[in-house]
Amino acid sequence: EAKRNREDVRHRCETLVGCCVEFLLLLEEDVEKLPFRVSSVNLANGQSNDQVTRGADELVATLSTLHVFCRASPTLLSSHFETLLPYLKAANHVPNSTEAYICEIVAQICSKTLPLVDRTRQDKVLLRGAAEDLKRLTYKFGKPTVHAAVECLAVLSTHSGMRSVSSCTPSTSSLDPECIEIDLARQFYKVLRDRVGKTDFQGKDLAFVQRGLTVLGAICRYHRSQSS
Repeated sequence: EAKRNREDVRHRCETLVGCCVEFLLLLEEDVEKLPFRVSSVNLANGQSNDQVTRGADELVATLSTLHVFCRASPTLLSSHFETLLPYLKAANHVPNSTEAYICEIVAQICSKTLPLVDRTRQDKVLLRGAAEDLKRLTYKFGKPTVHAAVECLAVLSTHSGMRSVSSCTPSTSSLDPECIEIDLARQFYKVLRDRVGKTDFQGKDLAFVQRGLTVLGAICRYHRSQSS
């Protein structure tokens, strides 16, 4: 009886996750097809609503719901992994703080689900693109999103079967997720070295240093060596 109940609960959860993913696709394709009115974002900077994704609240709520399911059981999201990757491009046309949150929770979902995805079903070109998207997030958003992006990049570098070069050099840095991660560390170390050594250290330099320390700290925390 208990086993049957667990199977029933899991089936219901899978159904709910499938419905959420289908709803995301509908939001992306045509909100006019939805059976209810969706929200639109009003921006103080004068942007018109057609410049901003309608259904922004629904998008965030749906992704947040999927995140809850993923934390409870990552396998529920494993078959939808590639559907969520495009959200890492930060091109959802929502306010910056909302964009950062979307990228943060999608990166967290991908970190948990990627190791569960059958490597024979993975699109390597798509995953390399995702690695580049994660790299760009470290330059664009704040600490929570940076940590989520670096953790996902670390998982991607060791669990995706993507190792394609024997060593990381400037010419191979875009071919391999771990090389992207190492290249990221090099770039932000250079930022720290150049800024801290300045004699006329200013406020904008402090912002660069703070971001550099945040990214390098996250890399030290989440990096997973292929040899380990």
